[in-house]
Amino acid sequence: MLRTSRSVRCVSAIAVGGFAAGLAFSTPASASIAAGDDYTSIFTDSNLKGAGWASCPTAIVWDADVTALSPRGATNAISDLDWAITTWGKAAGLPVTRGASVPLIYDNASATVSSGAAPGGRKIYVKFVKDEDSNYLSGRVVGVATPTSVIQSNAEVIGGSAAFRVDYVEYANKSESRTLLLHELGHALGLGHSNDKKSVMFPIVASTIALSSGDMAGIKAFTKNCDPAVAAQRGQ
Repeated sequence: MLRTSRSVRCVSAIAVGGFAAGLAFSTPASASIAAGDDYTSIFTDSNLKGAGWASCPTAIVWDADVTALSPRGATNAISDLDWAITTWGKAAGLPVTRGASVPLIYDNASATVSSGAAPGGRKIYVKFVKDEDSNYLSGRVVGVATPTSVIQSNAEVIGGSAAFRVDYVEYANKSESRTLLLHELGHALGLGHSNDKKSVMFPIVASTIALSSGDMAGIKAFTKNCDPAVAAQRGQ
């Protein structure tokens, strides 16, 4: 749950398709997984705790669907998305790059975003959704994000999804927008919520746009070495 100064929140603890049975996500009350570093994994399944993206040379590509936004809103959203995912990439040592601005599919049942086709590589899909088109993005809920695909043999995440509510993003100031995007993309990369009020991943946030030591420790802890044995499954 993410609450901002405008009293809104995110949803991250949801079950999504595409994983093996028994997959579970962390709740806001999850305990820190490492003493001294206040961060959690979004996964609670014993086989996937600590799952994360790999520091392979091939970049993680993010595609965004901004068709529901105004021209000004779309421009601002792309700029803020680029900043947010680059911020996480630098902290983790993960190469990231912008893909295409293309129509994407928001699945209301799972609250996830996809292209409707096999990704063919490491991808994060982002879509801005009208509240009437989502059961999740309504009321005070303005964002939902999660990993969507994982290689189970080495617990490597290769897909992520984030959806944001159009009306909030259109009127949010830059600090509010970046706070929301940075927090949700943290979920897409595998982070759960933090108990540290200074962290981007703390569920109650006013305008936190700098990663805390816990945020950085978490994303580094969940960044895996590049395993050539699963290159084909990674789409490489």
